[in-house]
Amino acid sequence: MIDNNNDTVVSFQPFRFGMGSFLFTPSSGKSYKALVSIEGAASITVDLPVVAPTGYVMRTEDDNDGTYKVTLTTNHLDRLHGAEIILLAHTRQQSKYTERKKTTNGTVTFSIKKDLLADGVSQLTLFNRELQPVGERLVFRAPKQEAMFSASPDAGSYKTRDAVNVNVTTALKGKPVPANLSLAVYQLDPLSMAPSMDIKTYVYLNSDIRGAIESPEFYFTNDPDAKVAADNLMMTQGWRRFTWNQPTRKTPLPYDYAPEFDGHIVGATVTYTSRQVPAEGLKTYLSVPGNKTQFYASMTDENGKAYFDIRDYYGRNEIVVQADPLADTNYRIDIADPFSERYSVKPFRQFSVDESSRAIIRNHSVSMQALNAYTGDSLTRFDIPRLDSSPFYGRFTKRYLLDDYVRFTTMEEVLREYVPEVGLKRTAGQPRLRIADWNQLKYLEGEPLILFDGVPVTHKQILAYDPLKVRKLEVVTNRYITGKFVFDGIASFNSYAGDMPDFVFDPRTVLADYEGLQLEREFYAPAYDTEAQKANRIGDFRDLLIWQPEIRTDASGKANTRFYTSDKKGKFIGVLQGIDANGNAASHVFSFEVTK
Repeated sequence: MIDNNNDTVVSFQPFRFGMGSFLFTPSSGKSYKALVSIEGAASITVDLPVVAPTGYVMRTEDDNDGTYKVTLTTNHLDRLHGAEIILLAHTRQQSKYTERKKTTNGTVTFSIKKDLLADGVSQLTLFNRELQPVGERLVFRAPKQEAMFSASPDAGSYKTRDAVNVNVTTALKGKPVPANLSLAVYQLDPLSMAPSMDIKTYVYLNSDIRGAIESPEFYFTNDPDAKVAADNLMMTQGWRRFTWNQPTRKTPLPYDYAPEFDGHIVGATVTYTSRQVPAEGLKTYLSVPGNKTQFYASMTDENGKAYFDIRDYYGRNEIVVQADPLADTNYRIDIADPFSERYSVKPFRQFSVDESSRAIIRNHSVSMQALNAYTGDSLTRFDIPRLDSSPFYGRFTKRYLLDDYVRFTTMEEVLREYVPEVGLKRTAGQPRLRIADWNQLKYLEGEPLILFDGVPVTHKQILAYDPLKVRKLEVVTNRYITGKFVFDGIASFNSYAGDMPDFVFDPRTVLADYEGLQLEREFYAPAYDTEAQKANRIGDFRDLLIWQPEIRTDASGKANTRFYTSDKKGKFIGVLQGIDANGNAASHVFSFEVTK
C-alpha cells in the first residue's frame, strides 16, 4: 500500500483462499492505493476510499479465552467522553446479547462470551445514542462436532437391478436422537461430483455470507489456520443487508407479503377506469369453478387491493374474479402475479463445457431420452392430497337433484314448481330470488348469495340459464356471514361437469389461468423383487437411484430404506443430510460399486 507521496505504508499478502488482513492508521488529508502483484498476471492498482476527517473505527479480537473483545474508537469531539454506545449481537436474526457503555477518551470496549452466541455466523452491531449504526462486524463460531448421522449400505458392491438396503443412524453427543433427513444416491462422474456444501455448512456459514465460498467445509475442521481464515472471510462482508431504521422503529412496517399459513394468498387490484384511481371499499369475489364449491370474498383497501386466502388450491386452474355486480360498473381488475418480479442481481458465469466431457454428456442425454421414451408416464406422477370435498358453507338445508324431477325448460319454472325454499319476487319489474326463513315463516329481504359452480351470478343470469344443463341445487336458508359480508341465504347451482357450460359472463369479469401450490411429485424408483421384473427388456438408465426427501429416525435413532440399482455400472455415492429437533445439522456420504 502506498500513499499519495508514493511512500510504502504497509505490505500485505493473502493468508488462505486469496483473503488476508492487515492493520494501518490512515492520516487525514492523504490518499492511498493498493498495488497487487499476481504471479503470471498483470498487476492491479486499486484506489482506497477517501479518508474521512471524523468517524468511528470498530475492531474485534478473539482473546482465545472464550471471549470476543470489541473496541470502538471515535474522534468526534462531542462523543469523546460519556457518549453512550450500544452493542447488539444476534445470530440468524435472533438477539443473543446487548450491552450499553459510555466512551472514555473516545474509546469504549465490550467483552462478549462466546457461549452467549449461537453456532455459526453472528453479527455485532454498534449504535450511538440516536440508535444509528456506527460499526458492524461478523464473527464465526464453528459448531462442535456433536451431531453424528451415518448411513451404511448392506454391501460394498452390487449387481445391476440388485436391492440395496441402507441402515441410517442418528446420534447427538453419542446418544441416539430422532432426526429428519433426506437421502440422494447417484452415479459419480466428472459432471456429478460429491457436494462441497452440505446442510451443516449452509446453515452455519453459507446462508449468512454473500457470494460463493471456496471450500466451505475447511472452516469446520480442526486445522490451525481455520480460525484465522474464517475471521478474514467475515471481514470481507462489510455492511450487511439489514436496514436498521426498520428494527428501531416504534411501529413495525406492514408486510410486503403476508405469511401464507393456511393456503395460497391471491392478490388483486381494482381501479376505476374513468378516474384511474383505486376502488376503495368495493366488494370483490374470487371463485374456482368446479364440482367443489370454492368461493372467497374480500373488501378492497384504500389502495384498491383485495386479498383472497385460498385453501386447497393445487396446480394450474382457472379462477374467476369479479366485483359486486350492484356496484359501479366502471372498474378494472388486475390479478397479481403469483411469481416474484424481482430477480437476483448476481451475474451468472458463462456456460462452458470442456471437450473432454463430450462423451459423458452424450451418455447422460441418451439415458434421459430413453427414460422419457419408455417410462415417461412414471416420471410425471403426482401425489394427490386428500382434500375436504365439502362446500365452504358446510351443510345445506335442502338439496335438489334436478334429474329426479320433471325437467322444465326455464329456471323460473323449476323454482316455482318444486323449490319452495327459493321464492321469486318482482322488484322494479324484474324477478329476484329470495330465500325462505322457515323459522319465521317468511322470505328473507336481504340479498342472497347465488352461485353457479362456485361463481357468484346475478338474478338475471341464473334465471336466463338453461336448467337442463344444471345437475343440482343446494339451498342454505340461514343467514351466512363471512368477514364483513352478510348474505341472506345461499342458492348454489351446479352443472354436471362443474365447467359452467355456455354460461355468458359479465364483460367486467376476469377469467385467468392461475398457478397454485405445486403437487408433490412421486419419485420414480422401479422395484425388481422378482426374476420376471429383473428380466424386463426395457432398459433402466437411471443415474439418480433414489431421492427421499423425508426419512425419520425413531427414538432409538434408527431407520431403514431400500432401493434398487439400475442398469448403469460404476461408482455411486449416497448423500445423507438432516437436522434434529433442536436444530443440530449433520451429513454423511457413503459409496458403493455396481458391476455386471
